Order: sequence, then C-alpha cells, then structure tokens
Amino acid sequence: MDQSFHLTNLALGLLFFPLVFLEKGEIDGAQLAKPILIGAAFFFAHWLTFVALRRGDVSFVTPLMGTKVVFVALGVVLLTGKVPSVPLWIAAVLTTVGIFVMGLADLKGGGHLAFTAVVTLASALLFGFFDVLVSWWAGDFGALAFLAIGMGAVPLFSVV
Repeated sequence: MDQSFHLTNLALGLLFFPLVFLEKGEIDGAQLAKPILIGAAFFFAHWLTFVALRRGDVSFVTPLMGTKVVFVALGVVLLTGKVPSVPLWIAAVLTTVGIFVMGLADLKGGGHLAFTAVVTLASALLFGFFDVLVSWWAGDFGALAFLAIGMGAVPLFSVV
C-alpha cells in the first residue's frame, strides 16, 4: 500500500506540473507559499486516507469521507469569512447523510474503529480545506500555475 501511495503522488506531480508552462500570466514569487501549502494539505489528506484504509475497512472509510462536503462549507466560513447559503448547507448535510446511509449496509465493525474514524475525518477535513483554499487563492495566482506548483509539491513531500 505504501508503494501505491508514493506512486500516486509521483503521478500527480508528473501530470499537473506541465500546466505551469500553460500559464499566461506572471507567477508572483511572493505568493509561492500558497500553492506549496495546498500541496501539503493534499499530501497529508491523501496520507491520512491511506492510513485509514490500512487500519480500517473501506466500507467504513468511504461513507465517512462523504463528510468532506460539510468541511468545505465549514472551511468557507472559517477561512474566507463568507457564509454559504442555506441551500448549500442543506445540500452538504444531505450529501453526507446520503453517502453514509448508502454505505451503512456494508459497515463492518472492527478493533480500530475509533482510530479509523478520527483519521478519516481528519482526511476529509484537510481535503475540504484544500478545496476551499484552491478556489480562494488560485485565481489571483494563476489557476494553472497554482495547481501545477501545488500538485508538483506533492511528490516532493512524498520523498521526505
């Protein structure tokens, strides 16, 4: 499973990094920490997902990952100060509940249930905040270069 994690990270970097050459605008070097930060958020969220799958059952992890949509809505509030509309909150909660209910029949208990739940929720939180930060920061930086640098950093974190 570790090899899959690192190979996936390498593939992300290789697939996204060429986008930097398609960026039409200039890259602001003073803003370089932002795409590297989202690269770190993605790396750690991805790593936590692998940890959860290694310790727990996929039928438990997958429904919990559905909470990401709620974390996106919370991230918008906490990181940008904007308040999503009531319909967006309802959609986020209903999506999470729907994913959980669909996976409920396959739910298998196990010895590491609490650990797996905490790690999976942490992964969903980081993926949710990743989504918010990309949508918030990428436009000012240059979306293609932002994604290229951010995802290009992922294999570098993997090496470390």
